[in-house]
Amino acid sequence: MALLTRGGGGCGTLADVPVTTRDGRSAPPPHDEVAPTARRGPDYLTELRRPRRVVQVGVLLVLAHLALRAWALYGSWFYTDDYRLLTDARRSDGWTADLLRPFDSQFMPLGRLAAEVVAGTSPVSWPLAASLVLGAQLVASLACLVMLLVLFGRRPAVLPLLALYLTSAITWSATMWWAAALNQVPFQAVLFASVTTWVLYLRGRGRRWLVATLALVVLGLACYIKALLLLPLLAGIAVAFFARGGPRARVVHLVRRHPGAVVAGVVLGAAAAAAYVVLVPQAFSEGQQPLGPGVVRDLVRTMLLESYVPGMWGGPWRWDESIPPTSYADAPVAAVVLALLATVLLVGVTFLVRRRAGRAWVLLLVWLAADFVLLLLTRVPVAGPSIGREYRYLTDAAPVTVLVLGLVLLPLAGAPESSTARRPSGRLAAAVARPAARPALRAVAVVAVVGVLAGGLLSGRTYVGAWHDRNPGAAYVQAAQADASSRGVVDLADTVVPPYVMPGVTQPFNTTRTLLDLTTVNVRFPDTTEHLGVLGDDGLLRQAVVGGVSSLPGPDAGCGWGVDGRTVIPLERAAFEFDWWLQVGYLSASNQSVVVRAGDSEVEVLLRAGVHNVYVRVSGEVDDVVVRRSSGSDPSNAICVDSVVVGLPSPGGLL
Repeated sequence: MALLTRGGGGCGTLADVPVTTRDGRSAPPPHDEVAPTARRGPDYLTELRRPRRVVQVGVLLVLAHLALRAWALYGSWFYTDDYRLLTDARRSDGWTADLLRPFDSQFMPLGRLAAEVVAGTSPVSWPLAASLVLGAQLVASLACLVMLLVLFGRRPAVLPLLALYLTSAITWSATMWWAAALNQVPFQAVLFASVTTWVLYLRGRGRRWLVATLALVVLGLACYIKALLLLPLLAGIAVAFFARGGPRARVVHLVRRHPGAVVAGVVLGAAAAAAYVVLVPQAFSEGQQPLGPGVVRDLVRTMLLESYVPGMWGGPWRWDESIPPTSYADAPVAAVVLALLATVLLVGVTFLVRRRAGRAWVLLLVWLAADFVLLLLTRVPVAGPSIGREYRYLTDAAPVTVLVLGLVLLPLAGAPESSTARRPSGRLAAAVARPAARPALRAVAVVAVVGVLAGGLLSGRTYVGAWHDRNPGAAYVQAAQADASSRGVVDLADTVVPPYVMPGVTQPFNTTRTLLDLTTVNVRFPDTTEHLGVLGDDGLLRQAVVGGVSSLPGPDAGCGWGVDGRTVIPLERAAFEFDWWLQVGYLSASNQSVVVRAGDSEVEVLLRAGVHNVYVRVSGEVDDVVVRRSSGSDPSNAICVDSVVVGLPSPGGLL
């Protein structure tokens, strides 16, 4: 936050950042006060040009955005991979080993650490989990503001760029899904911060800013493997704006001027890439579809044309909610066409009115190409090119786009090759540059900015609505939580949950025990009980009904199978090897215990006086059930077994 204040006694404060004029010349640093003539009349833009006002408005935008994210996050819930991550944390033997263990082809020690913190609560606390993401988002938003102020000065033009990042619907996918947010939200903060420290280093503010940049990249690698892309991005900024000459001369300049930075970046990048390839197993290594020109073409369409371009113009305005609560971009065709035309127009106009705009656009194209290749090689072979409409794989493009727009449209303070206003040449450029055209152009720009920001807010609100109102997994777990909390201790069978709660590919995490061990404190999963419950498809507790293979009728019409010492009860047919439940109907003259053997299991069971049912969990192939009295049992106390059913429990009436 020192960068947000004047003075402070250190290098790199905003008061020291020069402002570059339209013709590329350096002007004195901005001051907190404006000239007396600038204060005449209640002109909002004049007041906003005061450096202090720009910072204040930026902070207000960040706080308003934080309130919006708080509303979205606290009204949401965990989803699929979140439960897996938390279960891993609960089952870990120690923090150090667990933090370094990859998760779904991701090396994410910071995410593992957050999971350890949340898993330490019982039941796991969604407000705590949401607060961790919210705190990371606050850091990322402030880092964006600081980056814009440091790079471009305290000018009102940085505020629309900040607002674009804060309102973009592209970032919501990696916010609402907690497991993704643990990686991507901190990475956004690292991206903004590393660009800031790198530019300060390139301005000659000292090697400490280089050390800070390298430390931030390492921190980013602890969040998300895409932090490797920061190294070419930072190098591109140096080559494009802080060096002169042709491409080769610029690279030579970077190497000669900053050899320590080049060596450190190359070593860090190579070591991180090698460690990732060797130590991190890749998910979905089997059953992948071949990649061909058609797949590449379809991914260009879904990822870039139908998702990214509309997303950066306030889209996608409409979502495909076929797999709620996650949603895919589903922008209307007309909106996609308009967004493409607007993009072409924006790029064309910047080439007409700005010098050196092309090199900034190249930075964006390279980043998007890297996102494209990574998605093509990792997820598309499994999920197909439609995965390109999932913004979770494009989230990092939003902060890079904000940076690039700033580099295109604003002078980069302290950079000898910064973007500057171009002298008009040609009729079109001259017409655009005419003073008489400026009010109209300004009005068009204001309308476009307001429309983009409003569209982003509307698109984000629609996306969040699915997580609030159409998350079947949340409804299922929360119903079980509420039902169980209204009772005493409840005995449940560990069954597979519906696929809309946890897909089958998440096995063995897709069981009621996995979910309720995390989210509920008063349920048990015993091997034997008189009152066995199961969860219905709605998450409510229901009486278990075991259906399957039944025992043969007993020889005694009044008793069935009498248990004198050791009684073998045959079944109608054998039950194949599996994890089964026995439902045993019995009559006992007193409270006493017996030992039940079936398959590979032998369980001691307490019988209560009277006629009851008892449920026993066993495993293996079951062809008969053996019941014998426990040692010391009084043989005069009669035990009769009326029936035995071997099978799986299913939900009956409400428990």
